Amino acid sequence: MKFIFLFVLVAGCHLSIAQDRCGTMLFNESKSSMDQQEQKIQFENWLKQEIFQKQIIKQNRAAVTTSETLYEIPVVVHVVHQASEPEGTGGNIPMGQITSQINTLNEDFRRMNADRVNTPAEFEDAAADVKLEFVLAKRDPEGLPTSGVVRVVGNQDFYSISQAKELAANSYWPAEEYLNIWVAHMSGGLLGFAKFPVSNEPGMDEDPNLNRLIDGVYVDYEYFGTGFNADDFSKGRTLVHEVGHWLGLRHIWGDGGCSVDDFCTDTPVQGSSSSGCPDVSQTSCSTIDMFQNYMDYTDDECMNLFTNCQGDRMRTVLENSPRRKELLSSSGAQEAIQVANDLGIRSVISPTFGNCSLELSPQVEVRNYGSNNISSFSIELLLDGEVQITDSYVETLIPLQSIFVDLSEISISKNVEEISIKILSVNGGIDGNADNDCESVSTFFPSIQIAPLTEDYEGTEESIAELWKMKNSNLNPPAWGFATAPNATIENKAAMLSYYGAPGGSFGELDYLLSPVLDLTELPTADLKFKYAYANHDTNLSDALTVMVSTDCGATFPQDNILFQKIGAELSTSPATNSLFVPADQADWVEIDINFGEFSTKEVVIAFVGSNGGGNNLYLDDIQIYSSAANEYDIGITAVESLPMVTCEEDIVMNVQVKNFGSQVITSFSVNYEFGSRSNSVNVNSDLNLLPGKTEVVEIESYNLENNKYQMDVVIERPNGEVDQDKSNNFQTVYFEIDTLSEVIPVRQKFAKTLEGSGWYYWRSDAPTDWTISEFREENVSNYALSFMGYDIDELGVENWFVSPILDFSATEEASMTFDVSYANKSDRNDQLQILASTNCGRVYPIEVYNKKGSALAIAQSESAWSPVTTEDWRNEFVDLSDLVGDQEVRLAFVVTNQNGNNLYLDNIEFYVSADENQIVITESMRAFPNPATDYIEVKFNFNIKEEILLRIMSLDGDVIAEQSFPNTLNQVYRIDHIQSTNNGMYILQAIGDFTNLSNKIIIHQ
Repeated sequence: MKFIFLFVLVAGCHLSIAQDRCGTMLFNESKSSMDQQEQKIQFENWLKQEIFQKQIIKQNRAAVTTSETLYEIPVVVHVVHQASEPEGTGGNIPMGQITSQINTLNEDFRRMNADRVNTPAEFEDAAADVKLEFVLAKRDPEGLPTSGVVRVVGNQDFYSISQAKELAANSYWPAEEYLNIWVAHMSGGLLGFAKFPVSNEPGMDEDPNLNRLIDGVYVDYEYFGTGFNADDFSKGRTLVHEVGHWLGLRHIWGDGGCSVDDFCTDTPVQGSSSSGCPDVSQTSCSTIDMFQNYMDYTDDECMNLFTNCQGDRMRTVLENSPRRKELLSSSGAQEAIQVANDLGIRSVISPTFGNCSLELSPQVEVRNYGSNNISSFSIELLLDGEVQITDSYVETLIPLQSIFVDLSEISISKNVEEISIKILSVNGGIDGNADNDCESVSTFFPSIQIAPLTEDYEGTEESIAELWKMKNSNLNPPAWGFATAPNATIENKAAMLSYYGAPGGSFGELDYLLSPVLDLTELPTADLKFKYAYANHDTNLSDALTVMVSTDCGATFPQDNILFQKIGAELSTSPATNSLFVPADQADWVEIDINFGEFSTKEVVIAFVGSNGGGNNLYLDDIQIYSSAANEYDIGITAVESLPMVTCEEDIVMNVQVKNFGSQVITSFSVNYEFGSRSNSVNVNSDLNLLPGKTEVVEIESYNLENNKYQMDVVIERPNGEVDQDKSNNFQTVYFEIDTLSEVIPVRQKFAKTLEGSGWYYWRSDAPTDWTISEFREENVSNYALSFMGYDIDELGVENWFVSPILDFSATEEASMTFDVSYANKSDRNDQLQILASTNCGRVYPIEVYNKKGSALAIAQSESAWSPVTTEDWRNEFVDLSDLVGDQEVRLAFVVTNQNGNNLYLDNIEFYVSADENQIVITESMRAFPNPATDYIEVKFNFNIKEEILLRIMSLDGDVIAEQSFPNTLNQVYRIDHIQSTNNGMYILQAIGDFTNLSNKIIIHQ
């Protein structure tokens, strides 16, 4: 049996294999640092509103009709096979397999499947005919007849879930005109996955251009079609399941269990995915599971229904979601009609987007799309809508033949914005199909400048426009402009992307700010600096800024030439706001410094490209293209990496990143480093060829280190054996700690005056920590708490870590944590608290178990400095740590990211060996319940330190009725069973340890 990898996003991420058959959730994880939970909430809110509006319309029309339109979706099946597979074998599946799958798809979506009779009676009323039909395309993107199947030898033999882009690159049709289905050899046991839809709200598609090119469904060839293998997933339901995702359905258990919604009221809540094919009613979450639903993980033969709610979701997505809704007007499912005298522009070869010369030699590819031979035709060229050239040709093209045609050369003005090429006549008459007669190219003509170049946008707009060109990908007015944007001065001017309040039709458009052609041939190395300011809109996740390089006068900007790219919240330099963003001062700006020395001998165009998500305005300023190489020999340290703040590993491996700041290629240098009295030196020369402006990582050998705090001094020198001409960047000091102190959970940290010896640590990477322990009074009682005084910290984005000792979860079956937090939100500020987990003693922290910020984190709203006064100023938070059960070297880190919001306090951190969210809280050291007891008695403890406890029940005469030892007792609840045979009466419950001797009276009453 095959399975699909799925990351379940609950408190953290874990890999589930035993029952997973779908990779859609993993595939749709953000390709940026975008918060997926925010995206899910935004999408679901949008969809809920759209469904609500649709229901109102239905009710208003109820007196007229109750039927819904039957929608047709054109489908193209891309069969991507291996070179050794002729048609009908292996991955090059036969046509019968494809038609069987389309038939199954239609039967299941129309509820015409024969096994619908197996739908349990309790679900019959919910079962739906979704009224969607899928049709193999009848015309291709050029309007020509097609079978709807494309067969192509793949660019590799197997594809993983992370290689969707590579798979789709083999064959792709526009996703707004066809449902793309890729059928191929999948690696890692993949059955299938799909691209989830987005809303038509601004910002929902975090990378609309890339996602368009991978939008569709992916299925392993063995699980495509009905009856073509003997596997449990052989009846075509893998595609049915994945098309459900493609149309917005979530797994029936919500990818989280009883407390997580799939957003359909007629699908019962379900604890987890189902497997196999249960032959009896299966229950979870106190309801009967609908394991027959196509969105569960049961075997194909067990699936037989979508519900009414699921149908409403899918139809609503199809009617409203970008790319999906365009399918309803696609001509892909219509018969291709070929007419006489139909010549079309297939592509424009020249001119291109960017052009260095004003002397153009236009060239186009034309194709005979018609039903007859073409022997003559004429073409005209238009500049900004005005006809400039009309050329006639005598060429014979048989149907479907294409040729390249050269137009007359023309000299043009550099102010031309758009060049169009149009078929004027065919065979002496009007062209038979005007739809493919014209193609337009947005163009610019850069001037040439010898670098270095500086642009601060303080000149006149006319003078700036002479050098910097602004273009829009859809030939619309560009969103780039100029504005006053306070920085060092209130009157500072900058370039601005005006995305705030952008109209919906412009979402996903690209806006280019293009430099002149920069001659870098005289620079020993090439460096780019710029500043930008941006505040994310709370509901937007997809504004983007990309910096790219062209080496062909701006004609193309290859993906490999991306120097910088940030998207959505990752792009922010200031806290999110729902208002129009204007930077207030220097704190709202960041400076980016990039070396692109590989282009230092070339002529380049640099493009600052905005992607419009309708979020907020972005400001760009102080662009510099220059050489940082002031000396021949200058090497410096830029970072010390892979160094944990605190770890139990006694062998430390550190990577020193060095950069060549000079103009000469470096082939050798030395690294010296010291630990207190210890020192060592490493000569680096093996295969080294460090170009100007480039970096190299040097691995520092580890020591056998003991538990202690360490200072490491690192010095690099002697580039190529020469004296370093700038020693200011040759030295760096780093700090870390080795600590093997380990605690078996449960653990508690209630804070005292100091953390010395506790195994808990403060840390900030760039300066002394901002964490402190504060003493304050609550209701006239003195208390200590961990405090982060963010109200007075104006450095935005700074992280402060509070790290636990090693926590041993190896002997636990369940685990959880609670802590008290007190924080007040300040307007337009979003301080963030995360809790991250490491399972390798603190080397990396890949697991997020808690994340709240701004108003979601706050107890109250306050514009003044916050301090808790009463117990009501605190909130107790619960965190399920079940994903860490069994791990022996866990560290938890409380991470505050400052946005100059307000003060934050932490107290009473407790780890439990239970996952019960409703922990019993007591103020005394021990409490027994129920009391009187019948079958059992439970005992809750509340100790300051752990100790082994002998728990004993004795009669009043001193006879021992029951006893049991419990190690590491701190805050647990223990249960003593088997007291049913004990006589009714009063007894003594006794707890005895090295430092404890407690007793309570209990009553046993059968």
